Amino acid sequence: MKTKLLLILFCIGFVGIEAVSIAKPPTSNNVQEQINGIPVYRQSGSFIAPETLDGLISTSDLVVIAKINQSIEEAKSVPEVAADGTIGAPISQVQGEIRQVFKGNFFLKGQTITIGQQAAVLTAEDGKPYIRAIDDYQPFKKGRYLLFLKKGFDGQTYFPIGVYYGKYNIDGTDTSEDVIQDETFKNIRSAVRQRFKDSE
Repeated sequence: MKTKLLLILFCIGFVGIEAVSIAKPPTSNNVQEQINGIPVYRQSGSFIAPETLDGLISTSDLVVIAKINQSIEEAKSVPEVAADGTIGAPISQVQGEIRQVFKGNFFLKGQTITIGQQAAVLTAEDGKPYIRAIDDYQPFKKGRYLLFLKKGFDGQTYFPIGVYYGKYNIDGTDTSEDVIQDETFKNIRSAVRQRFKDSE
């Protein structure tokens, strides 16, 4: 496993927070992109990333194909918030309908699980929404994904391994992972496409 900085993961103990005070909202100087018309503010994170597909699989508690029916705007925001109102890890949750299980609890097929992601829609001091995301993470869109998941500290929420290393769209509805420039991710993505090509 390769360390990519040091991650602030996971703060799922904060589930249920609905309103937060944003210490440093985005400005025209630090927002360089938009998702669905919403400004995106990216912060550096830290996380442990796998170096190979086999490493990705062995680290996963659950390897599944899931259908996501929520966009980032519809996801439940549950960010980690410090005492001074500063956002630590931006986290939101979506629901995933399990279509196929390759590793983990095979009884989950046909069930719905909660999936966390390192991006959330928050509210700036001027009342306008913005998306805060870790590094190159691209939020879920509505579509089918091959997911390599690790169970969070709450025992109920699953997270893609290595922030974005464990998340691959397989129905063409989300091409945002194409923008990720991480060479190790690109290599693993190619291996994922090859090994799981008959499952798409």
